[in-house]
Amino acid sequence: MSTIKRGVLLREKSGLMEGLLARFYEWRNNVPSNVDNMSPAVETIIFKLSNTWIGKPDDRLKRNHYILEIKGYIKIDERGLYRFHIVSNGGIRFWINNSLLVDSWVPRLQKNISSTLQLSKLYNKIRILYYNYEKLGRLEVLWERIGGKPVEIPHKNLFFSIGKYVFFTNIPDNFTVVITPVEYSRISEIKKCVSINGICTLELGEDEQPLDCLISVLNENGELVFRSTEPFTLWGGDVYRFDFQS
Repeated sequence: MSTIKRGVLLREKSGLMEGLLARFYEWRNNVPSNVDNMSPAVETIIFKLSNTWIGKPDDRLKRNHYILEIKGYIKIDERGLYRFHIVSNGGIRFWINNSLLVDSWVPRLQKNISSTLQLSKLYNKIRILYYNYEKLGRLEVLWERIGGKPVEIPHKNLFFSIGKYVFFTNIPDNFTVVITPVEYSRISEIKKCVSINGICTLELGEDEQPLDCLISVLNENGELVFRSTEPFTLWGGDVYRFDFQS
């Protein structure tokens, strides 16, 4: 009876990066109500949520009228009740963890305070839509932990993931990688991939990230060669390497 050769799984590269993803969309005449069917004119990374722009915020833009979309994650240092304060001189929509907290799509200077919400996860998804209607653009986002004062969100708490795929490398062909979510949800499910040319690739949707899961690796005979005892936290863009134990 042959001995099953077992291995270990190590993360070589993280898909979680500092900053937030920012996309600028140009518009003319009537401002669109969303950007779902629009292509961005500019895509860049920003490292703070409060900014003032005079004229175009990026030289690659052709006009002063633009919609700014910001996406990423806020990492909290302490779980609890939070409130967000937003100042803008144009339309604003603001989501945390897919909940629309502010919806004021009007062309004027405005101050909005979100309802109080419980932030219990370490990483919380953020999305902002802001549209500019004049040469001066202003967006200010502060947060307030209940019992404290509104302050700017530190850049060390802002992150984004670089993609929607997780890569497992150095895996012999026809081995299978299985990821099992720790908590059940309607968007998270068991995922599998079979290695080809030493690589196994799994798609991880935006709404699934970050995904806490257990990982198993099975050889070509379906025999277990690796199983995690503690959950992994997966981000799109992560690269893991499988090595056989000596």
